[in-house]
Amino acid sequence: MTSEVTIVEVGPWEGLQCGETYIPVDKKIELIRRISEAGVKKIVATSFAHPRSFPQFIDSEQVMKSLDFHSGTTYLAAVPNEIGCRRALAFGVKEVVVWVSSSETHNIQCLNVPTADTVKEIQLVSKICKENNVRTRAMIATAFGCIYEGEIPIAVVQEMSLKLNKLGCYEICLTDTHGVANPKEVRKRLGHLKRELPHITFGVHFHDIRGMGIANVFAALEEDIGVFDAAIGGIGAAPDMPGGSWDIPTEDLVFMFEEMGVFTGIDLDKISYCTDLAEEIIGRRLRKSAKVAQV
Repeated sequence: MTSEVTIVEVGPWEGLQCGETYIPVDKKIELIRRISEAGVKKIVATSFAHPRSFPQFIDSEQVMKSLDFHSGTTYLAAVPNEIGCRRALAFGVKEVVVWVSSSETHNIQCLNVPTADTVKEIQLVSKICKENNVRTRAMIATAFGCIYEGEIPIAVVQEMSLKLNKLGCYEICLTDTHGVANPKEVRKRLGHLKRELPHITFGVHFHDIRGMGIANVFAALEEDIGVFDAAIGGIGAAPDMPGGSWDIPTEDLVFMFEEMGVFTGIDLDKISYCTDLAEEIIGRRLRKSAKVAQV
């Protein structure tokens, strides 16, 4: 089991993407700055998806332009295609996030194109990034199962991981998009992938829809995974999930890891404050298990 982990904060991206009310850009910038000050070293700050699809990101260029890229924090941008990638790189982004589903049905449902077309787009993005000394992080959605297709064969996830790695993606983040994973399956899948693809760095991104998010994180930790996505207050959603979904709260991960002696570098009080700030900005209550446990 690893003694140190990296937590990737996805709240400013995944947490805000489906918001019905536009959040002013200065509020977003303040939230991202506070998350950085809490000790989070990797933050997915925004998306360069077209504002027609996600109106919340109409200000993505303003957000990236305002960030301090010399603060010790890596600010990532999600890019859906070549155009989005070029826009992101114009504002100094040094790492981008790309996305593809291991479920053909889910990929078409969310991106309106077959998986093969998305992989071709990722190939273009990866090529641009290589030419500009920018890193590409890939996320494989439905890596633990899909509400449309059911079980996704591990061979499909393995093949997709290898393909993305060969395209130049330095890290593959396996996403439990619909919250169907359980600890036994997590260990089985991660154990298999690490044995078969030992040269690839894997991260995980769990949605806590059925209350097994933290248990799944622990199972991944036991398989020596060292990169975990999370969102302050659990804010986040799979757009196609009935009733929405939750990411794992960043503060819950920090609390669990630090209690176990696993170093995160994140200040629990400061990251909990970020959840309070997010509640004010968004206008609704978020999840605060770790903060309540401290009282």
